[in-house]
Amino acid sequence: MEAQTLANLYLAMEHDLEVVPVVNKIDLVSAQPDAVADEIEEILGVAAEDVLRISAKRAQCACRAGAGGQTHAAAAWPAQPALRALIFDSHYDPYKGVVAYVRVFDAAWRWAVAAADDDRASAGSD
Repeated sequence: MEAQTLANLYLAMEHDLEVVPVVNKIDLVSAQPDAVADEIEEILGVAAEDVLRISAKRAQCACRAGAGGQTHAAAAWPAQPALRALIFDSHYDPYKGVVAYVRVFDAAWRWAVAAADDDRASAGSD
C-alpha cells in the first residue's frame, strides 16, 4: 500500500468518515487481490472477504454483501448529451503554451470562476 493512501486513510478515520475498502485493477495479470485484501485486513481491521474487488476500467466488481449486509452500488451519473467540439485552430504562445481555438456543439460549457467574476460564470453553446 502506498504511503499517500495510508495518509488519506488515517485522515478519513480522524474525521469519522466511512471507509470502503477496495482493491482496484483486478483485471491486470500481475494483480494479487487476495494478498492486498489480506494487507487491508491487517491495517484496517475489516475481514478480507469484505474488501471489494473491482476493475474500474472494465466496470466489473467481484463484490458481495459486506459485514452489515450492505452493498455499494456504482455512482449514478446524470444523463448528459455527449460533448461534440471542433478544434479549428491553434498556435504556440511562449507565455501561455499551446492556445487552442474550439467551437463547442451540443453541450454547455461552465467556467469555474471566483464569485467576483460572476459575469463570466457560464457561457452557452450555439
